[in-house]
Amino acid sequence: MKIGILIVAYNAENTLVKVLDRIPVDFLKQIDAILVCDDASTDDTHNVGLRYQSKSQLPLTIVRHEINLGYGGNQKTGYQWALEKNLDLVVLLHGDGQYAPEYLPQMVAPIVSGSADVEIEIPTFYGDEISRVNGIKYGIKILIHTLKFRLSSNKSYF
Repeated sequence: MKIGILIVAYNAENTLVKVLDRIPVDFLKQIDAILVCDDASTDDTHNVGLRYQSKSQLPLTIVRHEINLGYGGNQKTGYQWALEKNLDLVVLLHGDGQYAPEYLPQMVAPIVSGSADVEIEIPTFYGDEISRVNGIKYGIKILIHTLKFRLSSNKSYF
């Protein structure tokens, strides 16, 4: 199974290197490709990525949008890249470190083993966010049921 990591980034010059360094060493051999997709950051995110790429053994590609496409547009670029690379599985991370790369092995395990088609992690929120999170949880359950996916978990590692 060909595994890729999509790291969407916007103004992540101070966090991108930390995110890349946090990818577990024992998981690196399973990764076929990593894309850092900079969404027209106004800081030095793109150059930080290029400097990291020049010193790294990671299968790393760095791209930069000339105009900001927004969060969804940035992801679409990454998923198109994944299709072109013939990746079987793509994990979405954020360049600001919002999601923990340390849990990559646990996130992909249900899919790699064949026990799940989709692994969706839902962050835990508190206070006013509870109703939004419940909406997300129920929306995902409806989506999974409709598409007949096997869902491994809806808890958050983050």
